[in-house]
Amino acid sequence: MAVVVAVLMVIAIVWPKRPSAAAIALDAKIAQLRADGVPLTALEIAKILPDPDADHDAHNVLRDAFNAPRGPAGGDIPIVAGGTMPKRTEPFPDSTMQSMQLHLSYSDAMLEKIPGQLDGVWFSMGWTNGFTNLVRFPILEMRNLIQTLAVKALFEAERGNGNKAAEALGRGFSAAGTLYNESLVSAMIRVAGAGVMCDAAERTINRATLRDGELLELERRINVERIDGFEHTFMVERHMGMLVFDPARRGRDFFNDSAIKHLVWKLKQWVRGEKKKFYRDEDYLLFLNTVDERRSAHGLAGLARIRRHELLDTYYVTNTQSLVAEMVMPSWRKAMRTATETKARLIALKAALAVERYRLAHSNALPDTLDVLVPQYLPSPPRDPMDEQPLRFKKLSRGYVLYSIGADGIDNGGVERGGLTNNYDVTITVERE
Repeated sequence: MAVVVAVLMVIAIVWPKRPSAAAIALDAKIAQLRADGVPLTALEIAKILPDPDADHDAHNVLRDAFNAPRGPAGGDIPIVAGGTMPKRTEPFPDSTMQSMQLHLSYSDAMLEKIPGQLDGVWFSMGWTNGFTNLVRFPILEMRNLIQTLAVKALFEAERGNGNKAAEALGRGFSAAGTLYNESLVSAMIRVAGAGVMCDAAERTINRATLRDGELLELERRINVERIDGFEHTFMVERHMGMLVFDPARRGRDFFNDSAIKHLVWKLKQWVRGEKKKFYRDEDYLLFLNTVDERRSAHGLAGLARIRRHELLDTYYVTNTQSLVAEMVMPSWRKAMRTATETKARLIALKAALAVERYRLAHSNALPDTLDVLVPQYLPSPPRDPMDEQPLRFKKLSRGYVLYSIGADGIDNGGVERGGLTNNYDVTITVERE
């Protein structure tokens, strides 16, 4: 009897196992992606996202700015790094002005090294080296550079130096534009940088008078289309996910510290009372299909796109049951909402710059509608990226507000974001006589 049992055990071990339906479907999916010419490897991505030449590589162009000496206040960025901005109709307190002036005194050397023009400049990534050897992206350096330019704009606007404020704003928007849209992380840094500069620009328009040429040049520096250009990001995130799923499918861990990660995951499971598998073919397949769904959703209007990503996030989290699937799932819903709202603010800001140019030419009078600005000040009437309807324009008792309906999909009449409510519009408001 024992011999029979032993023989059966050997047969069970060595007998070839029939692939599961999920495994067959997964192999077919990957084969189809390859047949369709979808880039799945770093070398294939490198053909679509080549590095810039040396003269246009932001690592080289901004190196002197990154390496410029900074004083002890170099890392302490006032106002824009979590500070409370006073109302646009109120001046900065003296203490805030002193703090900004001190920071700028330590940062002058850095600002002087930033080129006036950054057209066609972006950061190389080095995809030909493979994902594990990508060129280091200077996240902290870029954050400091962009935020310091925002401080410079705010400081000069408060002092009435509209020309210097406009120059700082232009450089800030150009610097944010060097952040290309490869990974989701770099894309969201670009969005955050543009958002910081948008805040500074709104207050600058309220606190200083910019000349027509300065308004026009600033409008040119604002690249709206790149903000939510995530087509390459889906490609890169697919590749990064496959780098984790493929080794796990072979029974290995992509990460070197697998023992530590397994320990952390086991602890998380114990806390949650979960019993997830390390890997499932079903989850890998769902991941690849979800990436395709996200790419398709990107052609929708902003509000519909946000809702679609919210549904995809929920479906993915609900239907995946492995630790690997949990690892490769970024917060797309938050990314899409932030990117679309930032795009809406930039569209509103460009429209505000056009309104300001109109005011300069018409004795400070406001246009009755944005259509009046076409074609002299705007090439076409601006549209709300949320619902693709005309951007809202509303005159106030003092000034005006330009706004998008925002991610709640409701026209709240130009209500600004603030407090705990989610019912707000995405606004640019000018309250200057």
